[in-house]
Amino acid sequence: MSQKVAYSCDVCLVEKKEVNHWLVSEESKVGIDFHTWGWAEREGKLEPDGPNIIRHLCGQACCHRVLDDFLSRQREKWNPSDPTANTAALSYNEEVSG
Repeated sequence: MSQKVAYSCDVCLVEKKEVNHWLVSEESKVGIDFHTWGWAEREGKLEPDGPNIIRHLCGQACCHRVLDDFLSRQREKWNPSDPTANTAALSYNEEVSG
């Protein structure tokens, strides 16, 4: 018999019940992705696998907090005098404009 894993939100610590509005964030050295719970479960992204940081999020408010924290860290790293240090922002801008 398979054992159920109990998940809780990595931001507000609420325990996951049987609802479908949970999200998963996956942070890598080049950016952050957000996935629906169902997609992440099918793709095996509920648990860390490698260097990426996986967070379980109970809804939009906690998702926004994770994104805000990520963007704050990116602002701290931003160096307008060294464009090569801003590769994540540059690659995003190239994708959007190209």
